[in-house]
Amino acid sequence: MDELKVMPKPDYVSWEDVSELLKKANKVNEKKGFSMSDLNLPPEKLELQVAGGGLCVVALIGEKLVGVTSCNLQERTWWFNKKKKCARKFMTGILKSYQGCGILYEMDKVLDDYIRSCGCDMIVASTAEGNQSVRMNSKLGGYKELAYESFGTTSYYSVIFAKWFKECPYPDWYVRLRFSLSRLYVKTRFKEGRIERFAVLRLAKRIKKKLKK
Repeated sequence: MDELKVMPKPDYVSWEDVSELLKKANKVNEKKGFSMSDLNLPPEKLELQVAGGGLCVVALIGEKLVGVTSCNLQERTWWFNKKKKCARKFMTGILKSYQGCGILYEMDKVLDDYIRSCGCDMIVASTAEGNQSVRMNSKLGGYKELAYESFGTTSYYSVIFAKWFKECPYPDWYVRLRFSLSRLYVKTRFKEGRIERFAVLRLAKRIKKKLKK
């Protein structure tokens, strides 16, 4: 087999190539009902996802694109991120026949080094609640599951997880407690697709939107 090469996306790997790989790599998840939201974006929109300081990392065997992962930098306050600035990992996929070969580990090393160089001490990612393989691999990679979310762009509940490059500032019992409370809150308030369960909340949301106009 040709040598594995992992690097920031070179110009000769097009965003059309990235888009095609993500669609191929995500076929199994599509059948299970938790396709990633970025799949429907045109290639030029995928490029915009990493604009302004982000990075796309690719894995090549010979000249064949077999894997991709990406990150961007954002400012968002979570209960576990008081400093606001963090990196978000997304747009990840590996062709089925190359999974389990350590390719994700090699791509993550390049991504993590870049994120550290940007002054971020943590990286955040998400996956479908039912995507047990990603959840398990993330835990093995040092990530901690921290929160639940119901996004309006997906038809499933999502699990938010993160990895600190130094030491997690919270004890394990507190992380588990916050994760459990988040799951209870999200599933009580929202249906999948971020639909309010209670009519009064849906009405209040519509009124709020009208008042803003």
